[in-house]
This record gives sequence, structure tokens and C-alpha cells, in this order.
Amino acid sequence: MNWANIKKGSLSAKLVLLFIVIAMIFVLVVGSSLRHVYKGHFKDKVRPHLTKYLEYVRDDIGLPADRDKAKQLADKLNISIVIVDSQGQWSSDNRYVNMDVAELEHRYTKEGVIYGSMDIGKEDYVTMIVDDTTFLFDLSRFKPERDKGKAFAPLLFLLIVLLLLYYAIRKLFSPILTIQEGVREIGSGNLNRRIQVTRNDELGVLAKDINVMADELQKMLDAKRQLLLAVSHELRSPLTRANVAVEMLEDSGLKQQIKLDIQEVNDLVGEILETERLNDNHQALDKTEQNLNELCTHLIHELVDAGDADTAFLHCHFPSQPITLSLDKTRIKLLLKNIISNAVRYKTQRVDVTLRQETNHVVLEVADDGQGVESELVPHLTEPFYRVDPSRQRETGGYGLGLYLCKVIAQAHGGRLEIHSQINKGTTVSLYLPLS
Repeated sequence: MNWANIKKGSLSAKLVLLFIVIAMIFVLVVGSSLRHVYKGHFKDKVRPHLTKYLEYVRDDIGLPADRDKAKQLADKLNISIVIVDSQGQWSSDNRYVNMDVAELEHRYTKEGVIYGSMDIGKEDYVTMIVDDTTFLFDLSRFKPERDKGKAFAPLLFLLIVLLLLYYAIRKLFSPILTIQEGVREIGSGNLNRRIQVTRNDELGVLAKDINVMADELQKMLDAKRQLLLAVSHELRSPLTRANVAVEMLEDSGLKQQIKLDIQEVNDLVGEILETERLNDNHQALDKTEQNLNELCTHLIHELVDAGDADTAFLHCHFPSQPITLSLDKTRIKLLLKNIISNAVRYKTQRVDVTLRQETNHVVLEVADDGQGVESELVPHLTEPFYRVDPSRQRETGGYGLGLYLCKVIAQAHGGRLEIHSQINKGTTVSLYLPLS
């Protein structure tokens, strides 16, 4: 049994506990009923026979009691007889019974003879009082000796039943774990995940309903994506015409401002189209063998030449041995450009670019000492169109597609993007690319 799966508050554990409680209540009720029935049966059926039996014994012994006959009768019947009368106390097996601590229970009288029972020490006696003579009969020798092993048999049987019950409940509710894992993946954005439950009960219906919900969500997102792609494609033509028209204007500050606005919209459209291309499962990457050391070095030089970075606060840490990987050069350069540009943009005093090789991955880290981001906002940074600064000011970045595009490019290469950030301490973006 996998006890680690028995979690606090689990449904199967609650059901087992419920069955145990019901079983205990059942045992108590049935036990009380049986005791009540036994008392009635003893009173109506057993007690008359026992009384008759004691009468026969008394007649054999006689009154006053003949101790020799009592000894012969005790040996013959394999019982112990104690007689207390005017001559004192006598026992067939020479045992002394302390009558001072004895108390007559279940007392009843028939034809002047008092019958009952006494518990004296560890012995139980059937008692008969005739005039001033008291007869005590210990019938314990009639009882078979207890097998201590058999005493635990009911407990062992109950334990086996509970174990079988637990496994049955676990089997019955096993689809819950599958449904839980599927819902978690769908909730994290993997809308291609479908829950496989081969059951026709309520849990099977629930799994099918969740799959239908995921299908509908996928259709809605595909429809929005197609609309976004269509609009983006249609924007290319008017943007091109506007750019041509701007070139015909006289050089001025207004002309430069218009060109920057057109370029910003053009970059946004390009990022949207590139992201959707990579989201298409049929889009192939143009992979070639690339030296990551040289690729990162050339990109940083391009950023410095374009004025987007400054070597005064940009520090590179590359291994002496070149790291070669099969990847899409154009898209990886776009990914690195976005990450480094983000680090430079947010008033950073120092940016460290580190490239290293681990057991199964190549890791590229870009760490800055900027203002950082609250920890609860970090998971949202790679969501499309998400911005920490909702004002969308030009000096603080674009439209929130950069890191989302980086994540998509990393996933298209079989890798991943991780972001760690602390307020007033900076942000570290790590790109993990598999070696194989």
C-alpha cells in the first residue's frame, strides 16, 4: 500500500473512516441486542434446566450435605463443589473461598431455594442456598481452553476486510487523480491535453465534460488567433504605404516621431506573426549548427553599435571552449535580443550575460540589478500582452509580447525560459536549451 497517497482529507480515507465508524456502531448495536436476547433466553430456557440440574446434584449430596458423596460427584462430573454449612467450609479440591467478598447476583427463588451466581476472585460459581447450607458449583472445567491465537482471528479478519475495502475504494476513485492532473495541465495552458478515463459512471462523465470544455476553449482561442493573424496581415500594407509617404516629408522632428511610431507598430505586427507561426505545430524551425559563443558575441556588438547597449555596464561570461548547438539562428538571436534589451531598458547599472554548459542543458543567463518585479507578478511576465507597467510608455517598453515570444521560441527548441526577480535587487532570465 502506498501510504504516501493517503493524504489528509482524501475522499478514500474519509470513506474508510466512515465504514469503520459504521462497523463499530453495528457491532455495538448487534452486541447489545444479542446480550438482551441472551438474557431473555437464559431466563426463559436455560435457567429452568440449570435449576433442575442443581436440584439433582443436591439430591445426590443430600441434606445435611454428605461430603464423601460430594467428592465422588465432583470427580465424576469434573466440577468443583464448595459447601458452606454449620460444619464450616468444605471444598472438593481443597480450595478456600472467601465468602466475605462474595455477593449473590442474578438471584431468584424457587420453592424456598435461592439460586444465583457469585464472582469470587477469578472464579465464577453457580450458587444454591438451601436453609443454612450454601452450595457453590464451579463449572469452569466444562469450558474448553481458549486458543489465544483464535482470540486475534476476528481482529485479523477485520483488518483484512478494511484493507480490501481500502483497495476497493482506491480503485473506485482512481480516476480522480487522472482528472486532477488533466485539469491542472489544462489550467496551465496546455489545451491539447485530454483526460483518458474509460469509465461510464459519474467520474467518466465528468472527464468527458472537461474534455469538451477544453475543445471549446481551444476553438475559441483558435478563432481569436486567426482574427489576430488576419488583422496583423492586413496592417502590413497600410503601414508600408504610410512609411513611403513619410519619406516624402521634409526632415523634421515630426517626421522622425512619425517614423518611430510606424516602426513600433510594424515591430508589434512582426512579433504577433512570428509568435503565431511558432505556435503552429506544423511550423518547422530552420535549424543549423551554431556556435553560441560567437552568436552571443556578435549580437552584443550589434546592440552596442545600434546604441541599444553600453559596454560600460554590459559584462559577458563565456566559457573558453565553444558551445555548439543545432538551432534556428534567426529566432534565437531575436530571443536573446529581447532578453538583453529588457535588462538594459529598465535603468539597470549592470547586466551580466553568462553562458555555461550543464549535464543535459546549455544555460544562457541575463541578470540585471534593476528595480525587479514582485514575486507574485513573475509568472505573468511571459503571458501575451501582459505588462507590469500598464501605462505603455515608450521608455518602459513595448506591448508585452517580447517575453511571450521568447518563451515560445524556447519551447519550439525543446527548451524553457525561467524568470527570477526580487524588488530592488534585479531580475534574472535563464534560457535552457537541451544538448540533444
